[in-house]
Amino acid sequence: MFKNIIIISTVLLTALLFFGCSDRGTNIDRPDYTIRNGYQGVFTNDGGHLFPTYLGFSMFSSVQKVPGINYKIYIPQGYTIGGERYPVLYLLSPFRGNEYYYLNRGLVAIADKMIAEGQIKPMIIVCLDGSAGYGGTFYGDSYSGGKYAEAIGDKLGLWNEGTVIDYFDGVFETDTVRAARAISGFGMGGYGAMRIAIAHSENFSSVSAVSAPLDFDGAAGAGGFKPLFQELINILDTAGRGYITRAEYKDVDTSYDKPLRTMLLAAACSFSPHYYDFSGISSYGDSAHAAVASDTVVLSDTMTYINPEAFIRFHLPFDTAGNVYEGPDSIWTKWMSNNVQSILQNHPDAFDNMAVKMFTLADDEYGFNTQTVDFANYLEGYLSGRGITGDLTPLEFDGYEGYPATSGQFIYDILPAILKFHSDNFPAQQ
Repeated sequence: MFKNIIIISTVLLTALLFFGCSDRGTNIDRPDYTIRNGYQGVFTNDGGHLFPTYLGFSMFSSVQKVPGINYKIYIPQGYTIGGERYPVLYLLSPFRGNEYYYLNRGLVAIADKMIAEGQIKPMIIVCLDGSAGYGGTFYGDSYSGGKYAEAIGDKLGLWNEGTVIDYFDGVFETDTVRAARAISGFGMGGYGAMRIAIAHSENFSSVSAVSAPLDFDGAAGAGGFKPLFQELINILDTAGRGYITRAEYKDVDTSYDKPLRTMLLAAACSFSPHYYDFSGISSYGDSAHAAVASDTVVLSDTMTYINPEAFIRFHLPFDTAGNVYEGPDSIWTKWMSNNVQSILQNHPDAFDNMAVKMFTLADDEYGFNTQTVDFANYLEGYLSGRGITGDLTPLEFDGYEGYPATSGQFIYDILPAILKFHSDNFPAQQ
């Protein structure tokens, strides 16, 4: 059991961060960092970092109003502009979380205390918002669903028109070497951290995940998301027929008090979106969109949901009875191409020189903790086959007697272990 940490005030004082010159330290308008109750302030940019068009566009860009990702940044005490450079940990928010998620669970007080006591190295911690659309982007990487994985994990070399890494390396006093960069997240954020670390392993030296959807079909091919599909149909089947009508299927909508259906729709936005009218692309005035859009699937069946921007659709991978068709051209195949195992097969050496750690809570409303265990078992065998040995058994947090750890209730207890793991893998301070 992780040691419970008494949470000290985490009142946030923020300042706007605007864009400036690409030369680090010269003509860049930087935020003020204010001392509050002995703790350093948290930097913010209300608009988020803006990305190149092909990275920033997603099916919800007009809903968000700005094709960017919102963030909050923890900086250690003693941070000064032009001073020491610090390693960076990127924390990705879970489903229905945002840039405040970890800060609201004691991150500032925990990091300050652990740094002051010498338990971890001073570091910058970037909290990213992944809540676009139906409450979660799932940090996918398709044109229609959003190029979130590339926008966060890649490096383009231009701080003001590049990726998240480019931006923070250009504006803040970060240690820009790979060994000083890590990524982590809870739930959906843990999935994003893993897929980003695999696809862009040249930019991260360590990765961790907490109760994340890392094995879409489960260890025996019948777990993962599949039981959730049947569970949703059972919820909607109020007549006890064992199925719902096609009209009821197409009428599934989102609701704050219906998290399962909302989560599955959010996943579909990322894993199985497509254009149904390519003529609409020309409205962007950019012929490059036609080529980029080829990374989405084009389907014409009637089991289709239409997103708020009207010209993009996305599909659910199960039918009106909750069954999954697994043929080569199925929606489920599209989802499985986004499975972490599939992404790893395309980047087989991604974990050869990367520290990996997984955590689970005792229970999870979507069963993501089981997916994490299944993937850990798979990865341990996969790496063993590559001559890399090590115990990847996830560290489970059970909570307390009469108060089990469920959902995100105990993130404030797991955060110290996450920070310690990544700190131990950061290079020694010079």
